[in-house]
Amino acid sequence: MCRLSFSQIQEILKDTYQIHISQGEIAKILEREAIKLRPFYEQLKVKIRGEPVIHLDETSWKIFIGGDTSYSWVMSGGESKESVFLVGESRGKGNMESLVGEDFNGFVVSDDYGVYRKLSRHQLCFAHLIRKFRDLAKSSELDEKTRLHCKAEYQRLCLIYDELKNDRRIERYDEFSLKLNELSEIKRLDPKKLIRIKTTLAKNISKYLTCLSDLRIPLTNNQAERSLRHLVLKRKISFGSLTKRTADNLAVLLSVLMSMKQRFQDNFFLEYLGV
Repeated sequence: MCRLSFSQIQEILKDTYQIHISQGEIAKILEREAIKLRPFYEQLKVKIRGEPVIHLDETSWKIFIGGDTSYSWVMSGGESKESVFLVGESRGKGNMESLVGEDFNGFVVSDDYGVYRKLSRHQLCFAHLIRKFRDLAKSSELDEKTRLHCKAEYQRLCLIYDELKNDRRIERYDEFSLKLNELSEIKRLDPKKLIRIKTTLAKNISKYLTCLSDLRIPLTNNQAERSLRHLVLKRKISFGSLTKRTADNLAVLLSVLMSMKQRFQDNFFLEYLGV
């Protein structure tokens, strides 16, 4: 929960409590706890799959022994904000399918990574699209005329997003679809990167407007990104996991304890200990 590496845990125990413990023993303790919490981890998957909206995202993760750079995945509940993690896996679509399961019939919110393309009830994240336009609008690599053009296109997208956020009536579907189609039209001053972004947008307009069909669907995937933040910070501190086994243990512990923290807030440690 404190995102410490094994060496930092050793140092704290030694300096504060004069307890000497090996990294192997730390790994055994965490594995023992992960085995106890595994049933709750599986129950958590079922619980989140029962929600009307889930969020999916992934980030890189390093396995030092027996693997190259791999990835961590998160499935987060749109209502509960609780999350299930997979750590040290590939970036293939099998991991998405493992999280979502076969019988999920709700809506999925994600970025436009290719493994999500075949999802039938899919909302693409506006925040990712806006960031891509914004980065070009602020790019120092473009000449001034091209940059100002990108800034104008970015402002057009922001206006569409604000209008959509404030009025999500399904009757306005055709209107918003037309606005996004017009935005995705290639213009003379568009740099190559903007052309690629617009081409992808044109193919996915319907998935950006899934949110009009149900007010419970968020316009962004910020929930998944917030859920991954704890793991990203841990990666910066400890750089990854020693083995796949320690990565699997981390996935169980992180899923259950972070979800308990979300559910019980300040008293979650008492709940975990059964006090």
